[in-house]
Amino acid sequence: MKFKIAYLGGDSHAGTINDMFQDSLPNHSLVESVDWEWVSGRFGQPSKLATVPKKQILENLQNYDLIFQNPWELNENNNPGLTKLFDDLDIWKKVILYDIADDSGFHYEKYRKKCLLYLKRAYESEQLKSLDMGRFSDDGYPVDKSNLIPLDFPLFQEYLDVVPVDFYPNRDMHVTCTLPQIDIRLPRGLVVYTVKNTEWEPVNDWITQVTLFYSSGWVLSSAATGYREPLTPPAPRINWWYIYMHMLKRTRVLFNAANHTATGDHRTWEQFSSGALVVTDKIAVPSPHLPEPWVHYIPFDLKEPNNTIKVVKELLKDHTEREKIAKTGFEHAIKWHSSDARVAYVMEEIVKRLK
Repeated sequence: MKFKIAYLGGDSHAGTINDMFQDSLPNHSLVESVDWEWVSGRFGQPSKLATVPKKQILENLQNYDLIFQNPWELNENNNPGLTKLFDDLDIWKKVILYDIADDSGFHYEKYRKKCLLYLKRAYESEQLKSLDMGRFSDDGYPVDKSNLIPLDFPLFQEYLDVVPVDFYPNRDMHVTCTLPQIDIRLPRGLVVYTVKNTEWEPVNDWITQVTLFYSSGWVLSSAATGYREPLTPPAPRINWWYIYMHMLKRTRVLFNAANHTATGDHRTWEQFSSGALVVTDKIAVPSPHLPEPWVHYIPFDLKEPNNTIKVVKELLKDHTEREKIAKTGFEHAIKWHSSDARVAYVMEEIVKRLK
């Protein structure tokens, strides 16, 4: 069984999903070919050109085995005639539809019921629990989830290539926290507050707190200005993304926490890809084979943060145990949360439903 695939549309915030499919879909053993109507920009680089004009793809939709639809908006205003075309050709059962929203709602519910597979990246915690119990409620109504699968951002090969994981063998930065400074009542705010107000030892080593914002590229706060000079790479790779990846790779312990609005977060996989010991709250991102606390990472105790700090301080002294957990987490993330693993998961679910 080999599939000819059409890839339609381009989303906004979660363009990372497009990158994932571009990296790994063409290389999957069940894929014969992929025609891309939209190709994303990535990691500060310009967008690539589409491989096939949209008009040409639409005129030949019935000749594809699978149609991946990753829309800005799936409605007649932004995609005039597209859903009608799917209806007229009776090809909804070839459609893999991705919900672009970074929240828990089903934004294409009426189309989800028609398509072969519905990929959903973000669930709020309470609704995630409902999904685990086999009954996902939206606005109080049970939803048939037979064609719904969770799909979080992946760990990109780019994370490993831009700065090799062993580039800093001695890892001269003890602690890095790559979170925004927000309300302390939220998990990310509490983690930042705790790290910043801890007396770390030895005091003459690197203790770094980095705040990241995304606005037409990675921008580091003034907290990072002291590190820009030694980390700035040669042209043409002068961008904050490169500097950010350097900071992850030279750190021994990385503090993280989930997004407070929804589960599903690329930062989780950036951190695991660094090879550092990851300290984070419960990982509930919507994908299979999640990392286990105390095995792949250290869980951050949101109720008693000082308990976590005590553990981290001991692990900064005990290099053997710290490196063991960091290595186990790194290998687990590479095996189960890479782009290849995500695409293999999607293709397996597709084949299962076609059968």
